[in-house]
Amino acid sequence: FKVLIKKLDREIMNDANTRNISASGLLFNYQEALDINALVIVRFIKPNSFDFFESKARVVRVELLPDNKTYCVGVEFIDLTKEEEKKLNYYVIK
Repeated sequence: FKVLIKKLDREIMNDANTRNISASGLLFNYQEALDINALVIVRFIKPNSFDFFESKARVVRVELLPDNKTYCVGVEFIDLTKEEEKKLNYYVIK
């Protein structure tokens, strides 16, 4: 599904396509490389619901895909409470 990614030094949020999601992070395809340890804001509608989710996340993985213009980016959520993790996990595995 689609997510919005915002670099902290920009006002604009860019679209990305998810590859994998869990209560601890997200893997997505993105049109530009992000620096490892960079902080971003991630926003999306929780799977199987109409509730919005937004979190600060740290980039932990960046890999150039075979098309040589798209990156596979992995981020881990950094400001979730245990309760928010449980709620997100509920939507993800539902």
